[in-house]
Amino acid sequence: MWLALNYEYVWKILEALAIEMKEKGQNVPQEAIEDLKSAKTLFTVQRVDPNTSTAEAQLYLDKAEATLLTLAESCQGKEYADDWLKKVEDARIKGLGETGKAAKSFVAGVPKGQDWVRITTTDIVSSRDVHAAAARMGLECKSQNHDSILVYGKSEDVKKFIREIAEKTRPKNKE
Repeated sequence: MWLALNYEYVWKILEALAIEMKEKGQNVPQEAIEDLKSAKTLFTVQRVDPNTSTAEAQLYLDKAEATLLTLAESCQGKEYADDWLKKVEDARIKGLGETGKAAKSFVAGVPKGQDWVRITTTDIVSSRDVHAAAARMGLECKSQNHDSILVYGKSEDVKKFIREIAEKTRPKNKE
């Protein structure tokens, strides 16, 4: 499940990494470039139709990230790749902060003055996980489509909820 976060920040960082690698004379795989282009296209679609899932775009970003960071480490060293990984992680956090700001628009059924987030569930985070996390934080939930849940409440509670769900969706590092 992928939250309707602003993954464009992550896209911008990965694009900058690809450009820098090319400037350093590295052969950036065309597949990584195509994955970035595909993600950008899907973000544009999602901006026009907010009900569109960002899951596919996130998959393209994940593939591009893995390819680019592996290339960065093999060509420039682990420290260089770790610096870029930190930038990607910071971009994800920035996207979390943007979600709270975007939640100011009107949504039918959400009381005035409350923030909200729409979650699309998949096999990574189930409807039960979303409802349980929302209940723990005192948030309200409404199922919308077969795989979409509207979660709303106090701004700080919604932000905590987003962080918890986002943490659950992040791949675990094996070290």
